[in-house]
Formats: sequence, C-alpha cells, structure tokens
Amino acid sequence: MRKFACRRQRVDERWQADNLTDPEAFEAFKTFESDTLDVDEEAGDDSAERAEFAIYTHLAEDFNGAIESDEVAAEIADRLVSTFEENVDTSYPGWETSKSTEQVVEILILYLLPVKDDRRDLIHEALVDAVREYLINKYA
Repeated sequence: MRKFACRRQRVDERWQADNLTDPEAFEAFKTFESDTLDVDEEAGDDSAERAEFAIYTHLAEDFNGAIESDEVAAEIADRLVSTFEENVDTSYPGWETSKSTEQVVEILILYLLPVKDDRRDLIHEALVDAVREYLINKYA
C-alpha cells in the first residue's frame, strides 16, 4: 500500500505544480483508485488473509534484495500470521490498543524472524513496526 501512497503523492505534486492538467490528474487518480481496489480484492476478506497479504507485500516490495523470492516472502508472512493467531489473545475488548498486546506482538516478531527463521537481516525497526501494525490493525 505504501507504493500506492507514493504514487498518489507524485500525481498530486505534479498536479499542484501545474505539470498535469485537471483531466490528466483526474485520469491518474481514477487509475490509482482502480488499482487500489484491485489490491484490496486480492488481499481478501479474512483478517489472516489481509494481514498475510500486507506483510507479504511489504517484504516483497521493501526488502527486494533481502528476500530471495516471492515464495520466501509468502512463507515468512504465513508464519508471522500463524504465530500471531496462536499467541495473541484478541478475545477481550480493547486488546488492539493494549500496550501489552503491542509488546507481545513485537516479542513474537523479534523471536520468529531471527531465531526461528534465522533472518537476522530482516530485523529493522521499520519492519518490526510495520508488521506489528499490520497484524494488530488487520485483526482489530
């Protein structure tokens, strides 16, 4: 989704700088909206599917050099989501805003990637933050 936000921002900047006419900007935004809806459909309706897709996309796009293939990105995303579902209690009101939930999810990520998957190369604050947010927000 970050890719779409950057693309939208570039179109907006070009339009504001008068490098795009109103009709050109409208068409660009219309295409952007269509692409975004396609991605939302592809992501699925289920919380696990949406979280897994968000994590997979983040790994595949932002860690292009570190992730060997789309299959590896999908496997890592699947393990993160499965581990979240097995270990995080989402049954009580307010779980998604609880500091303890954030801490548990972060600990799971920091355990799974470097220890279980032997992927110390993926431990970056930005990735840990993004994965934590994807997991919590897609299940909330």
